[in-house]
Amino acid sequence: MMRITAYADRLLADLDRMDWPEPVKQMQRNWIGRSVGAAVHFGTDAGPLTVFTTRPDTLFGATYMVVSPEHSMLSALTPAGWPADTKPAWTGGFATPAEAVAAYQAEAAKKTETDRTADSREKTGVFTGSYAINPVNDQRIPIFTADYVLTGYGTGAIMAVPGQQDQRDWDFAKVFQLPIIRTVQPSEGFDGDAYVGEGAAINSANAEISLNGLEVKAAKALIIEWLEKRGFGEGTVQYKLRDWLFSRQRYWGEPFPIVYDETGLPIAVPDSMLPVELPEVEDYSPRTYADDDANSAPEPPLGKATDWVEVELDLGDGLKKYRRETNVMPRSGPVPAGTSCATWTRRTPTRWSTRPSRSTGWVRAAPARSAAPTCMSAGSSTRCCTCCIRGSGTRSCSTWVTCPARSPSTG
Repeated sequence: MMRITAYADRLLADLDRMDWPEPVKQMQRNWIGRSVGAAVHFGTDAGPLTVFTTRPDTLFGATYMVVSPEHSMLSALTPAGWPADTKPAWTGGFATPAEAVAAYQAEAAKKTETDRTADSREKTGVFTGSYAINPVNDQRIPIFTADYVLTGYGTGAIMAVPGQQDQRDWDFAKVFQLPIIRTVQPSEGFDGDAYVGEGAAINSANAEISLNGLEVKAAKALIIEWLEKRGFGEGTVQYKLRDWLFSRQRYWGEPFPIVYDETGLPIAVPDSMLPVELPEVEDYSPRTYADDDANSAPEPPLGKATDWVEVELDLGDGLKKYRRETNVMPRSGPVPAGTSCATWTRRTPTRWSTRPSRSTGWVRAAPARSAAPTCMSAGSSTRCCTCCIRGSGTRSCSTWVTCPARSPSTG
């Protein structure tokens, strides 16, 4: 992982120094996606369920919660049987919460993220069988799982305020016969469903705090202060920007010089054992499983090369068994400092080469028409370099593999 999120605020601030068109800079701001709000903790029988919201001022209107089908707490939130007050519309027609949740997870796994978040699609979901306690009014609210909530954004769980913020929450509440409470006074003449505009807070008071009459900014500051004093939450900042996953689950790429010991601890391969070379394999496809196999984990193509994956090495404390990392580096785009992968080769009389660099003597290979590496070893037509290390103005290969069987003229 590359921790670009650690630089999110700096990236935002430095955009003001860029001589770029404003629409382009706004695209960058949206990509970083800085959101200021609060993490709010709802009590459940399975422990605290935390949500991130940019509108903590609407907490008094939260009438249900939703967790993503992939949420880590979902199994713990699924009891053996339906509570006595469960509405038939909440069960999906299943006899137990476990059956309903498992079936819904299987269906959600077949959909793309775009499919799941489309505003126009019919809202689906099932009741988990558990309830949460709204910290501002001690109301017991049901917890659903629904595919319009994604694990990758926020905490993978939401407090649903159908009267405000999001039309999808309104639509879901209508389908599942859930209460709708407005917490912001709509503008005069408003005749819609969920109200997402500004206005004074309404229906937002308990014995200790009242937000009624306050505008959104003031109401947010006051409720965050109250949540922090009571231990129910804290103000926080989140980003849409994510740390960059550098690894790829395919065959062609630079193997990571990493092995894992019997405890799963990752250990860097020493320089004396470099380069790590890709094994020769007959099948470049990943391991596949049946569509209904919910217990399997994805496995890259290298996972099938067991003679290469399972190794015995002496890393300083005697010969021991280790397991190699089976993901690979991406061969293109941003790479660690000093590394340039799958794009450089010494000057060779081959039609894959173009004009050499004056400073290093290296030549850039012509674009490949397949996922195979295109860098050939000098003096060889069978060895390809997939990762070249730059140092002191020169480049040397760290990972050699057997070239794919093809004519240079096709490169």
